[in-house]
Amino acid sequence: MKILKGLSLKDYQHDSDKAAFVSLEKIKAFDKAVDWVIKNAVEEVTNVQQTGSSICVNQDATPELFNLTNDVARTVDIDSVPKIYTRWGYDIYITTDGDKHPKMIINTGAIDLLTPDELRFMIGHEFGHIKSNHLKYLLLCRYWSMYESYIPGSTLLQIPLFYWSRMTDLTADRVGLLACQNINVALKTMIKMAGAPKTLYDDLNVEAFIEQAESFKISEMGIMNKIIEKISVMDNVAPWMVRRASELLKWYKSGGYDTIIKRYGV
Repeated sequence: MKILKGLSLKDYQHDSDKAAFVSLEKIKAFDKAVDWVIKNAVEEVTNVQQTGSSICVNQDATPELFNLTNDVARTVDIDSVPKIYTRWGYDIYITTDGDKHPKMIINTGAIDLLTPDELRFMIGHEFGHIKSNHLKYLLLCRYWSMYESYIPGSTLLQIPLFYWSRMTDLTADRVGLLACQNINVALKTMIKMAGAPKTLYDDLNVEAFIEQAESFKISEMGIMNKIIEKISVMDNVAPWMVRRASELLKWYKSGGYDTIIKRYGV
């Protein structure tokens, strides 16, 4: 596994992530929403939630998962590893909460249903959010219902904010691939996240998924495509897995992945 020393956001950021954030910054309510989160200690709420209801991952209690997480951090050049927790939930899901003191929460389902390499992809994805400075703004999405009524103009902010949050996944997926360093592993993880039954795990058809991903072109869905996309991203915890796979494949085939591996890999 190559260690990517010196890896930075400009090397892997998805254009849609960058463009969506520029648009978001133009909305007056955006700065007010960010200020509200900072001033009202939302991060402290998340800290109480996790420490009070989840299992802390450490060298003594869960050495295998602890070592894997730290190895992924080294691979994608993360200096400070956040606190890691596991919680009960059998969907394949990992999230990172907080900003100044981030906490990564790994569902039991992700641990039980993924191979170690697939788990590397998902953990790498979360480190992608950390490395790309997404966390403070993702807090706005996660705790939207807590503060939207306090901020004038929040109704104008909601769809652009949630749309940007989904575009950040396109950036973070690239870091996930750089963490596992195997496109088939990344795609198999996405197939599982998209809903493949456990009974089919031994026979996952990556080629068929690639064909579906490559044929997914939202730009060809007609005049309503942008409305469909922006509203749909708010419907699901981890939507658009096929679209995400399509974007990751395009980046991989463009040579962007290989360029980073050759430039920074040691």
